[in-house]
Amino acid sequence: ATLFDGKTLAGWKVMEEDDLAQHGKVRVDEDRIVLERGNKRTGIAWAGEFPKVDYEIALEARREAGEDCFCDVYFPIGSSLCSLAVGAWGGDMVGLSCVDGQWAPDNGTGRRLPLQTGRWYSVRLRVTQAKVQVWIDDQKVVDLSRAGRTFSPPSEHKNITWFLASWETTAGLRNIRMQLLESQPEPPPADGTPLDTAAVAVSAATGWADTGLYLDKGKPYPISATGRWGVRHDWTQGPEGWPGEARAWL
Repeated sequence: ATLFDGKTLAGWKVMEEDDLAQHGKVRVDEDRIVLERGNKRTGIAWAGEFPKVDYEIALEARREAGEDCFCDVYFPIGSSLCSLAVGAWGGDMVGLSCVDGQWAPDNGTGRRLPLQTGRWYSVRLRVTQAKVQVWIDDQKVVDLSRAGRTFSPPSEHKNITWFLASWETTAGLRNIRMQLLESQPEPPPADGTPLDTAAVAVSAATGWADTGLYLDKGKPYPISATGRWGVRHDWTQGPEGWPGEARAWL
């Protein structure tokens, strides 16, 4: 789905809350959205529905003036929110905030790149049951397993589904797209690598306990109870289509 028609801000709203209250002007010019430098953040929020998992966001972004973050993507991960910053912390940092309560420079996702003012960069963000992944142009810069991780937004914006912003910087955004993905969990390791210890999780939806196995045609395979390899909905129903059969195999 294309989320920007190149001509108008249809489907978007300019954000006024919290650190966006003194935002710069937002306009469409030459097939791009311009977020002019504000006092702190200038941003636009998507007004429609947005998926929470198994999706990919792609856009092109560039820094047009200023020295800080020119592409700040707030995005959902299940019931949580997180942020991808491109060009922050001195103008060359790319990373996720917050992961396990820590900002990008401290949580292992932060990476320094030589990001040039005036140059368009392709930004691609993928959220699946198993991972959060980020590409800048064709370079993968984040490949983070969701298992055992907590995610939270780095500021007050806890109720916004998805928005794009800049920080004390004029930014250009174009070719904004979103794609739904099929749920494809990672397979168990072929070499029999032992699983990390995980607490038993109980599914309120199906009423059965995931003790570290999934079933495929009646054959049990190990899987992390924290969802390291994701979730496939047909597994949650057991081989005969109801939770009781799943319990029989545990």
